[in-house]
Amino acid sequence: MRLSHIKPVPAVLGFILVVTAYQAFTTEVIAPSNYPSQDAICYGTPVVVDYEYGGGLMQPHACKPQCETKTPHYIVYSNNQGTQCGAIPDCSDWGEDNGVTCVLP
Repeated sequence: MRLSHIKPVPAVLGFILVVTAYQAFTTEVIAPSNYPSQDAICYGTPVVVDYEYGGGLMQPHACKPQCETKTPHYIVYSNNQGTQCGAIPDCSDWGEDNGVTCVLP
């Protein structure tokens, strides 16, 4: 049995190790977005919707205007509840999707 095909394995593993180490030291660390906690004060521009907040996933894309304006928004529901949109550049209905409400200013 010939073992000549095994010799490249350490070279390939070494190359992978060198590339991984290089990336670990040169790649910029992206800090996670700072999302508000439950009952924090809503901030930004309100997006008023005509349905009540019932917790969890609701109507999709109420925070869509945030993508266009690039300014923070929050959703105001017809039952005077509020949820925060995702941190810019995210324009998801973050508070709504995660069941986190905010206090209307």
